[in-house]
Amino acid sequence: MRRSATERFWAKVDKTGPCWLWTGAITSNGYGQFHLDGRMHQAHRISLEWAGHSVDPKLEVDHLCHVRNCVRPEHLRAATHAENGQNLRGAYRTSGTGVRGVTWRASCGRFQVRVQIGGKSRHIGYFATLEAAEAAAVGARADLFAIPGGSR
Repeated sequence: MRRSATERFWAKVDKTGPCWLWTGAITSNGYGQFHLDGRMHQAHRISLEWAGHSVDPKLEVDHLCHVRNCVRPEHLRAATHAENGQNLRGAYRTSGTGVRGVTWRASCGRFQVRVQIGGKSRHIGYFATLEAAEAAAVGARADLFAIPGGSR
């Protein structure tokens, strides 16, 4: 007796933690893959679509939890490439402060916050502490890209 695609899919998911981890085939980048209708598909995209979310093929599926092999629909969202990029975890390699979008401005003795939107930089403000600047950067990205909980 042959199992349905749905049964085969969910048999490859570990639901014991907050993230539902894909235990089947994984790409070299850490994303789950599932064979369906004669070809390989991204497991997280299938999970989101099977949960009733229509995902435009032009959009990416963003992991709000930052766990690449998570397939829990509540941890996923359809996003543009720019929105997905804003939900990165951590600072860029070139960051001097360790916080993405925050730089130290010695001329005024404050931390400056700037976020990128569609290739353009948006000035958010100057802050006395790194913690306040980080909170402003996270908040600005969350507001501008509707990212629940923001990202660091």
